[in-house]
Amino acid sequence: AVGPSQMTMDHPFAPGEPIGPYDGYSRSLRQWDFGTGYNIATRPRTHERVSFETLKGLIGSYDVADIAIWHRIDSIRSLKWKLIAADGFGGDVSGMVPVAMAALKKPDRKNSFKTWLAKYLYDVLAYDAGTLARMRNRAGRCIGLKVPDGTTLAPLLDYWGDSPDPPAEAFVQYVNGLPWNWLTRDDLIYEPFRPHNDSPYGHAPIESIILNANTDIRFQLYFLQRFTEGNIPEAFASAPESWSPDQIEQFQEFWDSIMYGDQARKHQIRWMPGGSTLAWSNEKEFSDTFSLFMMQKTCAAFSVVPSDLGFTQDVNRSSGESQADVQHRVGDLPLMEHVEGILTAFLGDDLGLPLQFQFDRGEEQDDQLNVAQSDDIYIKSGVIGVSEIREMRFGLSEPAGQPVPRFVYTTRAGPIPLSSLADVAGPVDEATGAPVPGSPLPHKEFLPVEGVV
Repeated sequence: AVGPSQMTMDHPFAPGEPIGPYDGYSRSLRQWDFGTGYNIATRPRTHERVSFETLKGLIGSYDVADIAIWHRIDSIRSLKWKLIAADGFGGDVSGMVPVAMAALKKPDRKNSFKTWLAKYLYDVLAYDAGTLARMRNRAGRCIGLKVPDGTTLAPLLDYWGDSPDPPAEAFVQYVNGLPWNWLTRDDLIYEPFRPHNDSPYGHAPIESIILNANTDIRFQLYFLQRFTEGNIPEAFASAPESWSPDQIEQFQEFWDSIMYGDQARKHQIRWMPGGSTLAWSNEKEFSDTFSLFMMQKTCAAFSVVPSDLGFTQDVNRSSGESQADVQHRVGDLPLMEHVEGILTAFLGDDLGLPLQFQFDRGEEQDDQLNVAQSDDIYIKSGVIGVSEIREMRFGLSEPAGQPVPRFVYTTRAGPIPLSSLADVAGPVDEATGAPVPGSPLPHKEFLPVEGVV
């Protein structure tokens, strides 16, 4: 095939024929260039740039990151949620909702839903290692989801760089530095929130600001030392030139014995030996501009608005609403949809319930009004039916076999069912929605629907 393309070197200035793969042609595509022996690592994230131990140390030491994580967790777990029929399911789900609600009341059979969700979200936001283990009864049926420590689990790879399919083991858990258990994808739900195409691990937000976090920690440590023991002298005093080092040390001890412990003496006049001079240290004045800049970078990494953490300077109502909208679209909404997808799959695949888990998006009244106005336009133009809107917005289904028919609404004639339009329209071209070219126009008068004034 390279001949007609003139890729071979018998043509002048040709690009050349590609070098053939060493293991032959028709090889399956490998997901990424992983190292040989990848699965024989001795702990999780062995081949990654940053270990879980480093991430834990940064999160535990850096107050801004810890505050941002719990702010995100509280923002999600404070939302109300509901169960509706799964997409594409048109049956009655009223009897299935109580069963699913009972299963989600305590997903791990120990902790309430909000506590369980907080444990899962912490691993997602701190390490991007959120993991859910399927709990099974003796019959092998899934009855719940447990939240193990995601930092103890190491994903394994198959020959093509993908997660192995069951019954092959896809994960190994390390406890006290030793492999404790081997698990398949049927045992665990392991879906990184920020996946990388060259790693089975996720990318934690703190990884994006490692240098910033280290700088801010050292910045705070500097002021801790300054306000405790002090790492820079307040001032330097010069003794007379005729003094020996021993005399200077003796006078320092004498001075310290006078000044230490007695606050009243610090406000009295003290005589100094002749020839002594005093020079204040050249320490820079403290400014919060640099610390606020580092805090803002951390907030950006965790998709948090600084004003929500209590930093409200230079924030008016307009900019505050704009920032809150950004946090919702960039931060909360993707995380909500991530959790919704996992729990919807659990309800459908593991419990066999055609239900969909859905958070209350928390739209304001204006947003709800806009949604209602849009729905009204779609209903009146015949795009969607009343029963479909009822199902989508409120999770309520009509009695079996009794959907409200779609219609087109006009000011003079009121609602016109689509069947009435079809009755008077004649043959319709499917491609254009217009009358079929060449067909005779129907000589049938359209009458308003009975009962409509």
